[in-house]
Amino acid sequence: MMAASTSVELGDGAHARFWTDRWLSEGRIKSFAPNLFRAVRRRSLSASVRDAVARRAWVRHISGALTMHVLVEYVLL
Repeated sequence: MMAASTSVELGDGAHARFWTDRWLSEGRIKSFAPNLFRAVRRRSLSASVRDAVARRAWVRHISGALTMHVLVEYVLL
């Protein structure tokens, strides 16, 4: 209930977590791209939006199997 009713105000992106916070209008990445989320290295889950977007660092966070489902969700993101 709490997750469905809250969101993060992005601002400069320093405090919002790229992979786990609800900063996109679609919601949390885990909600609309679960296969891609599972392919992310656990230590990368704490990356801020600002750091992840800089030079597309979020792409380097993906390390699991690049299945068709992961690739489709990558393109959607």
